[in-house]
Amino acid sequence: MRPPRQLAVISIMTAALLLAAVACAPKTSTTNTAIPSSTNQPAETAVTPRPSATSPNQPASQLTPGVTPRPTVTLPTAPTPTFPASPTVTPIPRTTSITWPPTPTPLPSAPSCGTGPVLTNPPMDIETITYISPLGALNPPGHTFPTTHMYFMLPSVDEGGTAGPFGDGRIIPPQPVYAAADGFISQLAVANVTSSLSGASTTYEALDLRLEVCDGIQIRYGHIGPLSPRLQQLLDNAPGGRCNAYATGDFAVERCEYTPYWTVESGELIAYTSGQAAAFDFGATIPGETLSPTENSPPTYSCPLDLYDDALRNQFEQLIGDSITRRTTEPVCGNLDVDVAGSAEGRWFNDLNGTPQEDQNVALVYDNVHTEIPVISIGSSVPGVASAAYRFTPLISGQVNRDFDAITPGAGVFCFDNLSDRFGRQFPGLTILVELVNDTTLRIEKSPASSCGSGPWPITSAAAVFSR
Repeated sequence: MRPPRQLAVISIMTAALLLAAVACAPKTSTTNTAIPSSTNQPAETAVTPRPSATSPNQPASQLTPGVTPRPTVTLPTAPTPTFPASPTVTPIPRTTSITWPPTPTPLPSAPSCGTGPVLTNPPMDIETITYISPLGALNPPGHTFPTTHMYFMLPSVDEGGTAGPFGDGRIIPPQPVYAAADGFISQLAVANVTSSLSGASTTYEALDLRLEVCDGIQIRYGHIGPLSPRLQQLLDNAPGGRCNAYATGDFAVERCEYTPYWTVESGELIAYTSGQAAAFDFGATIPGETLSPTENSPPTYSCPLDLYDDALRNQFEQLIGDSITRRTTEPVCGNLDVDVAGSAEGRWFNDLNGTPQEDQNVALVYDNVHTEIPVISIGSSVPGVASAAYRFTPLISGQVNRDFDAITPGAGVFCFDNLSDRFGRQFPGLTILVELVNDTTLRIEKSPASSCGSGPWPITSAAAVFSR
């Protein structure tokens, strides 16, 4: 065996000799011979290959000396594939015709109301109602405007500590809720509500439904849930609803709406109160009624108690008021006709084309039980002023703490102080300025002063502007 060093030297010498032989070889012509046209290819598409020392179509004189030509390789002819014949398809005869669009399922229609009472059964056991708050209650920001329904206040049990939905120890046991008349449930809203009223975040389910009874009259039930077993089974099998999410005051709401058209009978158990609210909502809408001259006023809300016979209505009216006093001002059921043209009295909108939530609005109205007490109900759009219903004792002259019908266009800026809530608790140091610019424009601003004094009070460009 040769040593590795000798093998390396021999390899280098051999490579040098080969390079020299190639360099000394005579140059040959590089003219190519065209490849004959294929029988399967048109002549104009014949391809001329680059010169190659190993091309089998080049003459021997053009081959590079010392290089063995690559042998010609003949490939076997690929067999022609065969496929099974396509089966004969016989069309299936159409035995029924198709109508499009499909005929909708007939919906129930409410009957005519006739001459008797529209409602025939109390929505809950009357003996369990502590009192009934009339139409027009204020609870901003969610109810900055007077409420269009009544509150049937529910009994509570004092468990002490921080128990209950408000963190004050009160437990509110669920109460059964009944259909007030024969009809069908035309709307149902199911909401997951997250509340911080108790001081801790709590999530629960709350329902709201509309019972259509006759001639388009609808009865609203709110703060209920769960449904009765029969209706809950129907809901479990219902198609999906239309859902949205929003926030109002201390509540975050995820809400889905359904149009189930479930038939119910008067007196039938339809649900229970939620146990998360101090009251059960009960209201009515009657098509065609108008409550106010302004275009934004709700046109159809009415007192549901007026739809009962005299005996039941009288029982309910004995309970209308608050926990201490009964309302005596007519109509005892409450008043929603609150907008007074040419004055600041009534409801004012932050955005006439905005969301249906009332949080951004204000109302200058009167208490729904103590109707002589004026209230400035403010949502969340007046800088520096917390959302609340601010009450005061009205004066009969001057520009301080006047009744709202005294605030007219061109009358200047009015000032309000010594404000309190419905429990008499004061808001020390808070002063509110109000100006009616014209019939449709109102400005409100927090004053830097802790009391009104004698004025005048400049209102600035920082004031919140409202319209109607």
